[in-house]
Amino acid sequence: MIPEAAYFMESDLEGQRIYDKTDREAIRAQLEIAGLKPGMFSLDIGCASGAASQELAGMCFPADAIGLDSSQQLLSEAIRNAASKQRPNLRFMHG
Repeated sequence: MIPEAAYFMESDLEGQRIYDKTDREAIRAQLEIAGLKPGMFSLDIGCASGAASQELAGMCFPADAIGLDSSQQLLSEAIRNAASKQRPNLRFMHG
């Protein structure tokens, strides 16, 4: 049972669950429809695990892509998830 004050999104497993379930092909298709092109700055508000942020960064390169989330725990996971990717234009912010 989850304590009343607990927030289920702050589970230690939530970031990995979100990352694993992300359909990257669908994200890229949606970003293409939205008109994202190389050189366009992008912001992923509520980036959680950073999976979509990684796709943004790849598509908007060389412009910056920022993943923003209010959960420091999820941001830490997003940073870990992105560490092995070649995305020099990607950064994460808490807010």
